Amino acid sequence: MGPAHFNRRDFVAARGSLAFLTSCDRRTEMAGADDIASLDLVELTGAIRRGAISSVDAVNACLHRFDRLDGALNSFITLDRSGALAAAKKADADRAAGSPCGPLHGAPIAIKDNIDVAGLRCSAASEAYATRQSTEDALVIKALRTAGAVILGKLNMHEVAFGATGAVSNAGPACNPFDRERITGGSSSGPAAAVAAGLCFAAVGTDTGGSIAYRRQCAAFPASSRPTGSSTQAA
Repeated sequence: MGPAHFNRRDFVAARGSLAFLTSCDRRTEMAGADDIASLDLVELTGAIRRGAISSVDAVNACLHRFDRLDGALNSFITLDRSGALAAAKKADADRAAGSPCGPLHGAPIAIKDNIDVAGLRCSAASEAYATRQSTEDALVIKALRTAGAVILGKLNMHEVAFGATGAVSNAGPACNPFDRERITGGSSSGPAAAVAAGLCFAAVGTDTGGSIAYRRQCAAFPASSRPTGSSTQAA
């Protein structure tokens, strides 16, 4: 269920290192969506700045993996497919026009569902807020947009961030991408699963008492429940 087992060192060697091509009117041909998804955030943003990969390529790589994997992983609550592609096209047009590029220019990033993103639901994985729509961006989202990030959508979590497992959510629990018999940790369960599975290049979570899963909160406990299916909605 995890990202393709792709050796980044071999990829770099095969493509002439991630210096890529310095000419902005040429692009390195990528082998596929999984190859793009195997890049880390620094590699990706460097490639986008050099024109080796477009932001649209990067978003499509994430969407491809979402379509293939997230029905089982349940890491997203809301996917903004059309909004992300529109933002990626603008990022590519700005780069081609020579506009200044921020450090995250064109990079697809997803957001925990207790953080406001204008125009998207912000449910905090709770029925109490299931229909709540954000009318403006949270400060961290404004900063990400200023840096050039493309927002993919909103990620699953433990309900109202009040739990350490990620197992309680009105969308159903997110699954550990490497072992569906294990939890992701919580409350930032969706961000952990999405990044680990290559569905986005980075994610924003929140940490009250250990929530940043795969680091402080154990992700190897047996799962207490499994999702019956994803309730991800398009924006």
